[in-house]
Amino acid sequence: MFPLRNKVWQHNPSLILSGIIFLSLLTTCRKEEKTKLSGESVISTKLYGTGPYYTYGFSFSTGKNYPYPGTSSVRIDLVAQALTDPQGNLTGVVLASPDNDKAFYTNGTFGDSSSALAFFSSYTEAETTTFSPLSDTIVANQVLTYRSVVPTYAKILITSVRFLPDNLTGQYAEIAFRWVYQPDGSPLFP
Repeated sequence: MFPLRNKVWQHNPSLILSGIIFLSLLTTCRKEEKTKLSGESVISTKLYGTGPYYTYGFSFSTGKNYPYPGTSSVRIDLVAQALTDPQGNLTGVVLASPDNDKAFYTNGTFGDSSSALAFFSSYTEAETTTFSPLSDTIVANQVLTYRSVVPTYAKILITSVRFLPDNLTGQYAEIAFRWVYQPDGSPLFP
């Protein structure tokens, strides 16, 4: 009944294969975006803008940095805050969580990166109930537990803290960290 169509399919088996591949790609490209459960990130005390100034905070629910304060509807979980002496010189940095007075617990500060990573990797459950609005002064090889207001939990391994020059403030602090996020409210880390 359709002689032309039959000839096309008989002489082009690669056309059939191409069609099957195309259809399978179409169905696999419709994946829902899942919440990222772990990663490595950097936040800093660096100020941007010309007034009002802003910095970038981190959101565990998206695994990304956003301007803070800003207009994003995404909840900011971590913001780096500079510690300064009376002359305004940068002396350290702490983590804060906007509108969260029970956010941080310091699990420990370790003498080297191997010990810190070993603890971080084997740490599977947030067992503390003692959380503070600010972290202790942040240093490398420190492990922290974060609790959001929802609550959800995250474990954080500080991998480096650097003080860098800045034209606006003289210096700013940059914190690099690894994290694992538990979005379902359970204190058990994935």
